[in-house]
Amino acid sequence: MPVPLRFEWRVGRGANVLPTLLSVSEIPLGYRAIGVNAIGDIVGTAATSPARPFLLASTDLSIQLLPLISKATWGDASAINELGEIVGTQGYLVRGQSVARAVLWRTPSSVVDLNSLVSLGKSESLSIAWDLNDAGDIIAGIENSSTSVIRGCILVKQ
Repeated sequence: MPVPLRFEWRVGRGANVLPTLLSVSEIPLGYRAIGVNAIGDIVGTAATSPARPFLLASTDLSIQLLPLISKATWGDASAINELGEIVGTQGYLVRGQSVARAVLWRTPSSVVDLNSLVSLGKSESLSIAWDLNDAGDIIAGIENSSTSVIRGCILVKQ
């Protein structure tokens, strides 16, 4: 039986054959895949205690737990672009309350709190990063700590 090929269409560049991704049975038990890029790198959350973000590299199928920012005790990775940049969320407890921070891994070993790159209101913080494109623009959530309301925003890479 022939194996179906997956294609990606890009305006001005035509069609590219995409690599075959891992089958569900090849992602180890206890790992939740959340994002994947066109070359097959997968990011998500490892069901460790506490939860940790991970990268499963398509080149050698190795799994790497991604580093946490200072103070963070848990995290997840939600998206990866074609450059290998990853976004996600990490958090920690302050006086029994969970504090979440949107983060960016420029490389699998280098993580930055996105709040250190922007200026927001006194009661606001970037608490979650959902997605990013190949230009490095990030879809994130700004949380108001006094109302707990999260509103979406786009962070445009300069």
